[in-house]
Parts: sequence; C-alpha cells; structure tokens
Amino acid sequence: MDTNDGNFAGNDSLFELMLQSISKYMEDDMVTRWIKPLKIADINNRPKDATITFLVPNKFYTGMIADSFEDDIRKAFYDNLIEINSIYYVTQDELPTLHLAEHTSMATQAGNTNDRTAGGAGVAGGAGVGGGAGVSGVSGVSGVAGVAGVAGAAGAAGGAAGGAGAAGGADEGALRSTKNHDTGLSSAYTFESFVRGSSNQFPFSMCESVSEGNFHTYNPLVIYGGVGLGKTHLMHATGNAVLEKFPKINLLCVDGEQFTREVVHASRTNTYDKLNDKYRNIDILLFDDIQFISGKGRTSETFFYLFNDLYESNKQIIITSDKEPKRLEGFEDRLKSRFSWGLSVQIEMPGVEELAAIITTRSILKGVYIDDDTALFMAYNIKFENIREVVGTILKLHAYSSFKGRKIDISFVQEIMKDELTKGFAAGKPAADDIIRKVAAYYNVKIIDIKGSSRKQSISVPRQVSMYALRNILELSYSEIGSLFGKNHTTAMHSINKVEGMLEDDMALRLAVENIMKNYG
Repeated sequence: MDTNDGNFAGNDSLFELMLQSISKYMEDDMVTRWIKPLKIADINNRPKDATITFLVPNKFYTGMIADSFEDDIRKAFYDNLIEINSIYYVTQDELPTLHLAEHTSMATQAGNTNDRTAGGAGVAGGAGVGGGAGVSGVSGVSGVAGVAGVAGAAGAAGGAAGGAGAAGGADEGALRSTKNHDTGLSSAYTFESFVRGSSNQFPFSMCESVSEGNFHTYNPLVIYGGVGLGKTHLMHATGNAVLEKFPKINLLCVDGEQFTREVVHASRTNTYDKLNDKYRNIDILLFDDIQFISGKGRTSETFFYLFNDLYESNKQIIITSDKEPKRLEGFEDRLKSRFSWGLSVQIEMPGVEELAAIITTRSILKGVYIDDDTALFMAYNIKFENIREVVGTILKLHAYSSFKGRKIDISFVQEIMKDELTKGFAAGKPAADDIIRKVAAYYNVKIIDIKGSSRKQSISVPRQVSMYALRNILELSYSEIGSLFGKNHTTAMHSINKVEGMLEDDMALRLAVENIMKNYG
C-alpha cells in the first residue's frame, strides 16, 4: 500500500484510525498536544521496509516524538494492520524536497539498466533509490539523501550526491530515524546522555560492567521499574557501548510487542525454524518490556525455550520489566524462576536534586536553557510521574517561551505550569520553593545550600526558618516538609519547634520571620 499524496487527503482516514488507536495508549492531553498536529506526508507499506513520513509543525516536534512516542505510533498503526519499520519527519519548508525526491525516484526507475547500475553507488552510500537518486539532498539523514539525477542517466551523480548527503547532513536533517534495523538499537540512547543518581546508580554500574565484556557475570540481567524512568535508555546504551567495544558481536534488541508479532507471523506461515535461527544465532539478547508477553501462551512458551537455549549457550540476556520478576503476573513459575538465575536491579523515581539535574541535562539536549534554581523549583513543585513527563514539560515551556519571547525562570514556570504545580499553588498560595527562595534571599544564601546537609549556623538557621514558614503558610505536614529537605518528619518537627521557642527572645530571628511572613498575608 502506498498512500503518497501531496495534499494528504488520501491519508486523512488512515490518520484518524491511528488517532483512535493511539488514544488507548496515551493520555488525551498528550495526544492533543503532540500527535494531532502531525500529518502523514508519505507512507509506503513495502513488505520488508514499511516507512512513514510525518509533516511536523517545526523541528521542535521531531525530538519529542522520536524520543517519547514512536513506539506508541508503531503500535497504533499495527492495530490497523500496518507494520511500520522506519519513521521520518519533515517540516513544511522541507516538504517540496520530499516530493521532488519522489518524482526523481520515479523518473530514475524509467532509466535503462546500465544507468541504474551506475547509480548503484547511491545505494552503497546509503542514498540511491532506484537509479541512485536520493530522498532529501538538502538534509540527508540516516542515509536518506541527495536529490540528483532526474532520469536514469543521472544515477551515478545521484548516488554520489546521496553519499555526500548522508555523510554531511545527518545532524541537521529534516528526516530522522535513529533506529538501526540490523540490531534494533537506537543511537539516541547512550551512557553519556543518561543522568546518573542514587535512583539508578546500581543498575547503571551493572550495565556498564556488561558493556565492558563481563557477559556472563550477571545473566540474565533484569532491569525493572516504573514507566518512563530510563530502563529502555539504559538497555539501549548498554547495547551501543558493547558494539562500540566489540563490533563483531551479534547483538539483537527487541521489545515484547515486536517479539509477539514475530511469533504470530511464524505461527501463521509455519516458519518457526526461521524464527529460531534468527534468535539462537545471536550472542547478546536485549529484550525490552517483558511484561508485554504476559498471558500470551504461545509467545511466552517460545521465549521460554529461547531463553533456555541462549542461557545454556552462555549468551548474555538483558531484560527490562515494569515489575520485579517475581511479581510479574501472567507468567508460568518456571519462566519467572529463570529470571532469578541472574541479577535483578531496580530503577526508582529520582529524588528532588537528581530530578533537577535531569531537568537541566534534558533541557540542554533539547537546546533549551533552564537555570539551576528554576530546575530545582520545578523538581520540588511539579509532581512528575516519570522522565517522559519531564521532557514534555521542558518542551512545553520552550514552546511558550519562544512564542512569548520570555526567558524560562521561576515566575514563568509558575505562570505556564500553574495547573501542574503542587497544592501550594492549587489553592492560590505560593509554591514551597517560592517561600524557600525568599528565605534564601533574606539570609543571602543559596537555595541548594538550604536544602543541603550543611550544619553551619549560617545555613541551618535559614533552613529552620524555611521549615517554620512552610508549616505556617502552607500548613504542610511534618513529613511533607521533611521530604522537601531530604529529612524525616522528626527533624522537621524539631526545627519548627526550635524556631517557635526562640521567637520571643531572639529579636533578629523574630524580625526575619516577620519580614518573610508578611509577604504572604
């Protein structure tokens, strides 16, 4: 099926079907914000290389969709019997290049055999299509490049242009696909771009150890944790690091959904031998979202025997799961017991300071500037369920910042994210960090020091005053206050009682509290 249409009219119904399906996997506001603005610019349902190109409002969308929603998009198309292998993105300005490439390819295919052979250099260079013409010479990404050669006679030139486009334009291209279909790995996920902290340090260290060649020490290595905490990132990063050090290793990364499709296909076409050969000849298996095959009898049975074969052959297995293996439901005990043969490591939701570091790092990767105080304010006052929500928030702030021509600071976050701020703002009250910021300004110390562990009087007094103010202004519990400073409720209660006991006799302390509290009625 090829629904290529310059005005997208032929793709509207298909896009609507995709929207209906993807709404099952994504929240309504995320669908409205990120998916509905897309349009299908091109789709080609070739048997072994189905591709789709989306028209995006701007390049800003490309990174967000590719990082966070591609799996959901593929799943939604699969629900409608279309299996997408590669996804590309193009802006309105770059759209004419896409259509020029389509006409070029058609004209090239009309050339004679000798011309098409000459254009074979384009295929070798990762660009030639048909007679060597590429798909977007302006931007050239992932080997899709080089508009050249309107007829077959120009195939050789088209191939050369395509090769150059792939080499020189990969970083700035309109079309983007980061997935390597030989290994299933995404080049976007590396150890360098993974933010480490106490919530993930142990899993990171174990993955790093595997990447250095310790392939049988932790086997299987199971990484588990909630949605969007970085399990997939860490697993792909491990695979990329392994191939960088050991390029001849036969490694394959697959997720539960893809494996299920392969088993179903093998069952329908009676090609189990081919499926077995594919998986049993690899050295390292990375299996993402094992929970997806829960309750799928034939699929989980196939995986069980595959696991046994690989394990007995001393092949490394890395698995990600949303739950600790022994708590997985819908799996036979014999399979769950095998997960316990190796090492299971948990990625947890990061703490406040670690979350602030993630906000800063992810904003840099997205080309967005958010200063440390603002990142800390966001970490304390926005209830993020996972890292995907962090990325979505950064992109939302960047979009509004660009539109309004304002920098992203604490007041801007308070304005744009007012509905997402924790209960301090929900009741028309200041956010907790706003109060702490005013205490820090009064005492001329840094917020990060107040929230740190220093016991110096110049820091401990502002910290105690902050706790006292939070208790009296926002009426937070001792546990809530303690959590804001990495302390327990007993420490918070002691600090507040200490301030209350000193107010009558300590004139300087009373003056400080009065100055801070008067701003809040």
